[in-house]
Formats: sequence, structure tokens, C-alpha cells
Amino acid sequence: MFDRNYTERKEATVANKQIFKKIAQVATGWSLLSAFNWTFDNPLWIFIIAWLGVGTGSIVMTLGAMVLNFCLLISYQKMGNDWLGVNGFTALKEHGDKWAQKVQGHHNFFIRTIFWVPVLFFRLLVWAVRKNNVLAFIALSVQQDSFITTAFLRGKVGGKLTQKDYGIFFGSTALSCLYWSFRNGVILAILKGGLELTKQFIN
Repeated sequence: MFDRNYTERKEATVANKQIFKKIAQVATGWSLLSAFNWTFDNPLWIFIIAWLGVGTGSIVMTLGAMVLNFCLLISYQKMGNDWLGVNGFTALKEHGDKWAQKVQGHHNFFIRTIFWVPVLFFRLLVWAVRKNNVLAFIALSVQQDSFITTAFLRGKVGGKLTQKDYGIFFGSTALSCLYWSFRNGVILAILKGGLELTKQFIN
């Protein structure tokens, strides 16, 4: 009896450690990817279109995004290491709301902070997928990028990319970069307008 209880507790401890390790891996991967994407999509994009012009700059950034995201997608599929959490998405669709509420209401501020971006993304993804895949495609493309869009709509890690996967990737790249080009073009115009007003006010 004692040996059986001890074995069960040991197995539960090992299982909990594995779950925590997986959660930490996904959270770390998302945090690093989010930081990189924010830098690429905001200050770098605005700097490039300010330097080269909105048209040329947008083309350069679109090509750069396509190459980077394609390399990420290929590497992600070949590595087979699910640091995005794609393989757990089926369970997430069923229990995602409950898990998100637990994380967002966690007593530890560090836990709430580090999981803020992944939880926000997964709640958006769960909502979009429950509606339909077209809505999920649009939401993922605008909020994230073609790498994440293709990875999640594939629904698995590993194996060769299909013609459908390539279609999703290039379509998502076009939609995502069109959105960021327009958004950052508007921001740049506002910044330039503000600078001109400041100069006139000073003079």
C-alpha cells in the first residue's frame, strides 16, 4: 500500500514537472517571438518606410518578413519541438477559457505577467477558430504573422508542407504586410505632421 502511494505520488510529481517544463517552454518561446515581432513590425518598419519611402520600404519589409517567417516555419517543422503549443490546441479549444481565467487570476504577479501575451493570443485564437477558419486566418495574419498563422492552421508539427500550407503562408504574408504597411504608413504620416507643426510653432 505504502509502495503504491509512493509510486503514484512520484509519477504525479514527474507529470507535474513535465507540464510545468512544457508551459515554461511555450511561454519563453512566445515571449521571445513577441518581442522580436514587435520590434520588426513597429520601430523597424516605420524606420525603413521613413528612410526608403512608404512604397519601396513596404516592399523591402514584406520580402524580409516573408523570408524570415518561411525560415521559422521550416525550422519549426523540422525541429519537431512544439514551442508554440500547436499540439495542445485541441485541448485548448475545449478548456481554453477556464485555463485563461486561472492564469489571469493567478496570485503570483510574475506568472500573470509572463503569460499575459500567450493567454491573450490563445483566447483570440480560440474565439476565431470556433467561428470559422477564415476568421482565424484573418485574425492570426493581422495580429501575428504568416509563420504563426500557417503553423496553427496546419494543426500539427512535423511533416512536409502541403500545397494548402503554402497557400496559407503566402496569403497570410500578403494580408499581414498589407495591414502593417497601411498602419505604419498612417503612423509615419501623423509623426511627420506633428513634427511639422512643432517646427512651425517653434519658428
